[in-house]
Amino acid sequence: MVATLTIDRRFRGPRRSGNGGVSAGLAAGFLDGPATVRLRRPPPLCRPLTVQRESADVQVMDGDELVLHARPAREGVELTVDHELLQRTFDRGTTPVPEDHAAPECFVCGPRDDGLGICPTALEGTDLWATVWIPGRSVSSDGSQVDPHVVWGALDCPAGFAVVRAGRAPLTHFPALTELTVTLDHPVRVGQPVAVWGWSSGQDEDHVDGATAIIDADGVVCATGYARHALLPVDFAHR
Repeated sequence: MVATLTIDRRFRGPRRSGNGGVSAGLAAGFLDGPATVRLRRPPPLCRPLTVQRESADVQVMDGDELVLHARPAREGVELTVDHELLQRTFDRGTTPVPEDHAAPECFVCGPRDDGLGICPTALEGTDLWATVWIPGRSVSSDGSQVDPHVVWGALDCPAGFAVVRAGRAPLTHFPALTELTVTLDHPVRVGQPVAVWGWSSGQDEDHVDGATAIIDADGVVCATGYARHALLPVDFAHR
């Protein structure tokens, strides 16, 4: 049988395509362990995409077009948790959706009732963009642990916030995810608050890079991500 992958409309990021992180996580689900997924075009919604294996890699195809290329990861994010900053994050709690939100239909950071509502804001005096997320049962297949592809999504947008919001008001560009590397170390549990951090990690002529982490209240790092973004016009998310 030919393997297929279908991205549900609930997981949209821009209006007409899949959230980059969730889509990447669905592709990474065909691999074991840490993975890097490159997005070659906006992932289409609500139709079967063909999954092809080439050696250790996975390619997700829409007809003859390559949509997602997943491969085992060679390196991840190294993080030493600053417990003072972690406590400040939890003390501040969840943060609201900004008024000039560039992607109001995004499953991860948009103001949707059926989304995650992960909208980090600057943690004063630091380079971190942070918030608290309390996952609901609707993102868990077993009612206990958040599905891995949803964790991938939760790691996407905070890195994007960090690379485009810092020092910029109002928002001038939309960070379109082009590649995401994720390591899942410990389960993210339903109903248990976690801190979500994002920070900028460099840029070149074509991309801006960000890193992100999900950390529980005991300081255990549940997951980390390293993201590359292309800066596109703000209206990209509405197309």
